[in-house]
Amino acid sequence: MVEINNGEARKYQGNYRQFLQQKVEQEQSEASTKKKFQGVLRKELAWLRQGPKARSTKQKARIQRIAEMQAKPRNHVKAKLEMNSLSRRIGKIAIEAEGVGLSLNDKENNLDLLHDFTYSFSPEDRVGIIGPNGSGKSTLLDLIAGTRLPTSGKIKLGETVHVGYLDQHTNDLNQGSGLKRKVIEFVEEAALRIDHGGKQITASQLLEKFLFPPSQQHSPLLKLSGGEKRRLALCKMLIQAPNVLLLDEPTNDLDIQTLSVLEDFLEDFKGCVVVVSHDRYFLDRTIDRIFNFENGHLRRYEGNYSRFLEQKILEERNNETTERDQMVNNLPNKRELKIKSNFQNKIRKLSFKEAKELKELDLKLPMLEKQKIYLEKKINGSDVDISETSHQLAELIEVIQEHEDRWIELSELSEPAK
Repeated sequence: MVEINNGEARKYQGNYRQFLQQKVEQEQSEASTKKKFQGVLRKELAWLRQGPKARSTKQKARIQRIAEMQAKPRNHVKAKLEMNSLSRRIGKIAIEAEGVGLSLNDKENNLDLLHDFTYSFSPEDRVGIIGPNGSGKSTLLDLIAGTRLPTSGKIKLGETVHVGYLDQHTNDLNQGSGLKRKVIEFVEEAALRIDHGGKQITASQLLEKFLFPPSQQHSPLLKLSGGEKRRLALCKMLIQAPNVLLLDEPTNDLDIQTLSVLEDFLEDFKGCVVVVSHDRYFLDRTIDRIFNFENGHLRRYEGNYSRFLEQKILEERNNETTERDQMVNNLPNKRELKIKSNFQNKIRKLSFKEAKELKELDLKLPMLEKQKIYLEKKINGSDVDISETSHQLAELIEVIQEHEDRWIELSELSEPAK
């Protein structure tokens, strides 16, 4: 992986998880080096303040070294992002969905996105919503937030529920006077002063905790980068002290530091969290239940995203075993095969081309089986893209089944005519 940070491109070996680990170790090392450097510099400056005269060569060299240390460019150390929970009390009921369905109708198409979804979200729920693009994930969050009405069924929020909604495109930034507003004006729309850890702080002070210095707080929103807009939207949402969070692709455009702090924040958050995300590592850290869009229905899986993938692979293997068992059970016994073979001999004999194809299948099928075993072992490894490998395995199983069907068909014919 290659990270671009402060105009520097730095290369990392391994996958995303290994990158995060290396990044933490690197920052710890840089902090330690900086601390040692500052200690040495303080000692040298103390010696210099004593007013030594550069009489000897050693003293001249020491004074020159101090000057070089002072002139040395200092590594930019990021300020620590503070994202503290301001959530309010939540009752026993968070969100109740009962028979919810949604159809999108236009002049040409009638698209059913969701059928008969029923579920009661608890105050402690950590739910991930996944599925193909266009399946209805973001629309489901709109239904819960009340910005869209279901075609059938109903969604009810608890009496004490206060929803914080971070939509995928941070639409809130474009409302009102839009991107011409100043950063601090955008936050003050939610509150001028905030109770933070028992202390009253201003919106400006809270912005500083979210890494927006005073010099940037009076800049228009249109000058912010994608990541800064995302961080600002998080800041405004948390000011309103929600106890239910709806997060649509929250990791989009976030830097590593903000992403890490957000993960820790959600771990300590006192309330219900519903997340739509394609980020496997983020889902693994933040949720313990998944709803997957499957042909317009939301199917429930317990556990995080990695556990969901394991269940899907196991399900595919069970289906494969069932299909094979059915195929074996449907095969005729030896006596029936002999009668059938004698009957087929009267009809026609195996052609030369078919005999050649049968021999090729005899060689090819064992090789495909070995490849299948290799992919199954690969899936069980730690450093692998399970989703991609599972897709390869599913395609291979389909090829094997086609070849086996053809092999059975050819085997039931007699020897070729001479």
